[in-house]
Amino acid sequence: MIPKELILDVTRNEKRIILYSYFASKRGLDNTIGFSCNSVVEWCGYKKNYNKDKSNDLFIAMINQFISEGYILIDKDKINICRDYCNIAELDEDKFTYDSQFAIVYLNELERILGFKKYTKDVNRMSPAILILVLSYLRVNMLRRQENYIGKESDKPEFCYRMYIDIEKDIGLSNRYISRAVNILNDLDIIVSQEMVRYKDENDNWHTDVTLFVNRYKYDKQGHKDKKYNFVDELKWGIEYIKEKKYLKKKFSQDTEQ
Repeated sequence: MIPKELILDVTRNEKRIILYSYFASKRGLDNTIGFSCNSVVEWCGYKKNYNKDKSNDLFIAMINQFISEGYILIDKDKINICRDYCNIAELDEDKFTYDSQFAIVYLNELERILGFKKYTKDVNRMSPAILILVLSYLRVNMLRRQENYIGKESDKPEFCYRMYIDIEKDIGLSNRYISRAVNILNDLDIIVSQEMVRYKDENDNWHTDVTLFVNRYKYDKQGHKDKKYNFVDELKWGIEYIKEKKYLKKKFSQDTEQ
């Protein structure tokens, strides 16, 4: 579970969610973790680099920020976040357990993200940190049906709809990286996205509309795939939902961009 407040904290760099995921996935049953700066850097998909303002420096700064804010608790007299030195820390359970306003990323999805280069050719200047940040944002903003919902599923589609420019403002990534990350998450079979058709306003100006995002699969509380879930239906219902709510205020639209 990744807290919404951290996803939207653009004062931190794009590595904030991958670092949080490292601590969340590596903690032991007693809520402790052993880590070194090098192990964090490499697990997060970066190469060790000890030069000023490079990967190790950036992660050291973020780890220290996590310590100062109480995410991880460590004896200040014993801390040494330098290269391969092993630190033993305790995680603040409250900061790694949330009742609301969080995104869920499953371990099998995290593994695919960490190994994304095996599934796509678009790897240049892309990283697991960017992929998990974009996925977390989409997940935390996805509309959900309540567990005890008894109405028509088509009335409550499970999807997220956003303009790329709005995602850019919300998480601090460039539009270009967001678009590439979405394409890769599609390649990884984690999400499915669909752009709405362009439309003209009353002044005959063309506009790009929202993009719809749904989960490729749905999981139950035990982490098993829901066999009844169909992403095709969710996308279809999402489009109907947007049109019905009059989010598409258009004079007329075109199916593809020229």
